[in-house]
Amino acid sequence: MPKTVTMAMLRRFYEWVFYGHLWIALGAASLGWVSQGMFSTTSLPWWLVPLFLFLATLGVYTMHRLLSYRRAERANRFRRYGIVHRHPKVSAAIGWLSLLGAGLCCCWFPPVSWLTLILAVPFTFFYLIPIWPGGKRLRDYSYLKVVWVAMSWTLMTAIFPMVAQSLDQYSIMELWITFRGQPTSISSSFYVYQEIAVRFFFTLSVAILFDFRDVKLDASQSVHTLANQHSALAKGIIYALMVLCVFGQLDTLTVTSPENPEAEGIIFAARSLPYLLTLPVAWLTSPQRSEDWYAVWVNGLLLLPGLMFLLGGVWLD
Repeated sequence: MPKTVTMAMLRRFYEWVFYGHLWIALGAASLGWVSQGMFSTTSLPWWLVPLFLFLATLGVYTMHRLLSYRRAERANRFRRYGIVHRHPKVSAAIGWLSLLGAGLCCCWFPPVSWLTLILAVPFTFFYLIPIWPGGKRLRDYSYLKVVWVAMSWTLMTAIFPMVAQSLDQYSIMELWITFRGQPTSISSSFYVYQEIAVRFFFTLSVAILFDFRDVKLDASQSVHTLANQHSALAKGIIYALMVLCVFGQLDTLTVTSPENPEAEGIIFAARSLPYLLTLPVAWLTSPQRSEDWYAVWVNGLLLLPGLMFLLGGVWLD
């Protein structure tokens, strides 16, 4: 095969993985896989929640990209619109089929768990669509667009996996008591809230980093963000949130394993490394970075919790 053909195929593969939303969809699946371990169950296969999150994320982000491409002026100059520009029908098919697949996955989840998905719909639907005719979109509210993104990701990748994996074993009343902070047979409510808080801080930090990519775009639309108004403060908030995420893993040091006395340190390292690795990425992120930086490295941060979780488990085995 000629070298030029090989390079062209690699470029296409690169674009579909990192700009076709496969990469970020894997990140969502990774985060959901980690959180579903809070409540283990044998009635649902381990791959169902990650598969649902992969398909839902792929579908939503593909449709969002199509919509924003049609709204954006001079969209062709942005590499992230390259695939939807060249393959609009294929992109639409991928989006709709992925959403259909995610919907089919819902048939296996307890119906009560769908409430979490319903709560996430407004953040997803109104992020790029005006809440009322002629009104603002959620992303148009200054300083708040990263909050909407983090709330949606926390609902989908932290709360939903825990609820979906537990309702077959425990009643909704037990879950309600757990989230109210009272002990039940499920788990200590502290660890539930801790997982939710860490996920919110982490996804909020990643969303803030993406605001550095959109500095000019947001400014042109009169949307104030930490990145385009207070860049140093934005970085400081990310550093502080990552430190809090690391402190949130200290409970792993109470784990005891007579067969493997190093287990505590391995588990703590595996759960803390994703947040520690976010620090240099945040430090290196700036509006001058190419779109590749955000598509590959910033989005790649979402994969780290699952990857470290997997490597830690392999090490302990």
